Amino acid sequence: MHESYPGRLDNKSIIIFGPPRSGTTWLASIIEQAGYHIIHEPDNGKNNFSGLALLNNLRRFPYFNESENPNALIQLFNTALEGPFHPSDSLVNTMLNKVAGQDKNTIEKSLLNNGTYHVKKSFLTNKLVNLLPSKIKKSDQPRVIKSVHSFLSIPFLIRHLDFIPLIIVRHPCAIIHSMNSIGMPDIDRQIFTDPNLRNDFLEPYMDEISMLKTDNEFAGLQMGIFHFVLKTYIKKYNFIWVKHENLVFDPINNFHKLFTDLKLEWTKDIEKKLIEKNKEGSGYDLNRDLSTVNEKWKLKLRKNEIEEIYKGYSIFADLFY
Repeated sequence: MHESYPGRLDNKSIIIFGPPRSGTTWLASIIEQAGYHIIHEPDNGKNNFSGLALLNNLRRFPYFNESENPNALIQLFNTALEGPFHPSDSLVNTMLNKVAGQDKNTIEKSLLNNGTYHVKKSFLTNKLVNLLPSKIKKSDQPRVIKSVHSFLSIPFLIRHLDFIPLIIVRHPCAIIHSMNSIGMPDIDRQIFTDPNLRNDFLEPYMDEISMLKTDNEFAGLQMGIFHFVLKTYIKKYNFIWVKHENLVFDPINNFHKLFTDLKLEWTKDIEKKLIEKNKEGSGYDLNRDLSTVNEKWKLKLRKNEIEEIYKGYSIFADLFY
């Protein structure tokens, strides 16, 4: 046990994986109370300069199978796990983006046009990334990292890096409603066009996929693919996983059980944190009214919208929902 951080009972860092709007930030904020240093989305190229530079020519949701050789994604997460790392909201991150001529609009335009990140001034960008470690203080705390973009590559990451993967899932309609409410382009990144993902997971389903038409059907399809791949990984590797709905329904008991599974110490401060956050929130706010959050999508989505989402999602059998 780390002497400086008595709440940590295991030597490994944790990476929380889940699709956007699954509750990864909320979950990470609770685990942070056990003495972790939290790192938000190092692989989000729209917010993080290092992520953008290293993810050049990769998709928003990159997929690598476990047999592939280490690449830039491994370098990125290795730095997030072990090395000095600057947060997305830091002044350094903002200035480096400006120097490299990047902003969210230009990055999103590339994602929409090509399906991949495209880094302008790539030579300069790579040089700047190589200079970053000497300028940023490394934290001695164990780390909890939240990632909503690299979960398709968990076996690849865990083969080359030492960490505990923790997966969180949430109802597809809840996620799609939440994405729509804040205008997230990640609602449909056409991931079924990734040739490697198609070859390893999707080929038997391509005829059904080709029949989909509406935006909601394709949004449901993307969530179906996400959950299909994640459930395959959970079954094969016995990864620890939780449902957002269960954590919300009975947070004290279910978080307590999760902490036991992760070998983390449960304290009254963690219960206090859960109680403090149990209030109405919006957007990227960590607050959530636990008495209503599971029901919002049922009240907001129309019947035909729900049916369309399920049409895409249910192409894959035996999912989480």
